Amino acid sequence: MASFIFSAQAVDGKTGITKGSLEAANKQDAEQRIKAMFSYPVKISLMELPLISEEAADPPSPSKGETDLQIERANTYHSEPKQ
Repeated sequence: MASFIFSAQAVDGKTGITKGSLEAANKQDAEQRIKAMFSYPVKISLMELPLISEEAADPPSPSKGETDLQIERANTYHSEPKQ
């Protein structure tokens, strides 16, 4: 299954835009499911969301030395200007 986000609007433009998300086997299945939600013809804008692996979702923690260096750099960029 893939995850999709969508916006749908009546072809005649008389109703507002409806936005949402759903899971479907593929793009064609998603379009069919969205069209089934409405009793009138709709224009659909559809985008498949990328699958994020567990490794990408939970990156390893930086070592203590890297963290200290990042803090030092952040403090350098945010220091007060010399007068």
